Amino acid sequence: MSGEIFISYRREDSAAWAGRLSDRLSARFPQSHIFMDVDMDLGIDFVEEIEKNVGACDVLIVVIGRHWLSSADEEGRRRLDNPEDFVRLEIGTALKRGIRVIPVLVEGALMPQSGQLPDDLKLLARRNALNISHDRFRADAERLNGAVERALESARVELQRKREEQERVDAERREREEKERLEIGCRREAAQDRLEAERQARGRLQAERRETEHRQRKKRERLQAKPDEKECLETQRRQREEHMQQPSEETPRISVSPTPSTAGWLAEVQHYVDAKDYANALPLLQRAAQAGDADALYRLGELCLYGRGVARSYGQARQWFEKAADAGSANAMSGLGLLYRKGWGVIRNYGQARRWYQGAANAGNADGMYRLGELYDRGWGVVRDYGQARQWYQKAAAAGNADAMYSLGYLYDKGQGVDQDYGQARQWYQKAADAGSTDAKRALSRLPSK
Repeated sequence: MSGEIFISYRREDSAAWAGRLSDRLSARFPQSHIFMDVDMDLGIDFVEEIEKNVGACDVLIVVIGRHWLSSADEEGRRRLDNPEDFVRLEIGTALKRGIRVIPVLVEGALMPQSGQLPDDLKLLARRNALNISHDRFRADAERLNGAVERALESARVELQRKREEQERVDAERREREEKERLEIGCRREAAQDRLEAERQARGRLQAERRETEHRQRKKRERLQAKPDEKECLETQRRQREEHMQQPSEETPRISVSPTPSTAGWLAEVQHYVDAKDYANALPLLQRAAQAGDADALYRLGELCLYGRGVARSYGQARQWFEKAADAGSANAMSGLGLLYRKGWGVIRNYGQARRWYQGAANAGNADGMYRLGELYDRGWGVVRDYGQARQWYQKAAAAGNADAMYSLGYLYDKGQGVDQDYGQARQWYQKAADAGSTDAKRALSRLPSK
């Protein structure tokens, strides 16, 4: 769970109402955490994609208009009776996973009865609904905002409880495994000590026997050798020593090929990436990565993360990011933080995310600074601290991060951790908008003039 809100609706039934509700929600919650439609790439399994997006949210808002229940397809069949209907999949997934579902009735629509719904949606009829009218829209929307905020807080508390319980279970398991490992290690060490003692005892006996045999043989040789034979033996010994000291002419020489230079590859790769010509970009990146170039290792991870030119693979992305981070890439550290925060290819772990973001921030990476601020802003894996959030946002903004500029504007806009100051909010929103932030442009349009 990550404090995300999903709005389910039928475009032909209540698109305008869904848009108005989204605008109201974005005034209290970050726009980036509010989803209305599932934008899927070609070839993607839409059932899996819907389950992934809905499964990542904490609250699902179902906007129900007068034609929501009876909406039909081109052949006149009711859409809700189709198991692959998007709306049915969205609501069914949320109900199955125990996600908070809030029905919102618009245009005088009535709450569907259990008998009017397919089996996987029957639980929807038991959800307390909110009626929203045009005349009371502002007050009704504020009630919805409050309900969503309480649901998100409840989800955060439940997640914290589950995480603490899992940490306790993991700690007990590790303690048990460590105890077993120590016991096995002690038994193994004792057995090895016995074997080593026996081996040393055999070695001493053999050494003593060889030494005794050697002394006896030398004694016999001294008794039997004549003076000229002794001189011959000494000469042979000196010759052997001199021969061993001479260098061998057949000693092989070892040559080391220099590492191929990666100079000049970056501009060419960027040209291909800008043109979305990943077929030509990939070989250049792979050659540079083989030479240990940290930026090339990071870029390969980025291609795997977003499925550009290769099949999307969070596991491959993490491997490339780890290699790049070992090579000193601050971008890769921030990328690893993102994987752990989102739970992409790994178990979601805010502690690991914060560790990687901290490493990126310490290296001067603007995205790492912004992401650290976001953790403190949202209270993800840490105690919510707007002061800490503002400090990291300011550092990231000074480094040119548009998201950090927008977040600073939001803090002043809502008075979170600071006195509410629309003038400061406007300044930061404007900086973010100038840097290309569409969220900041929308925020400027709704900000009070004074």
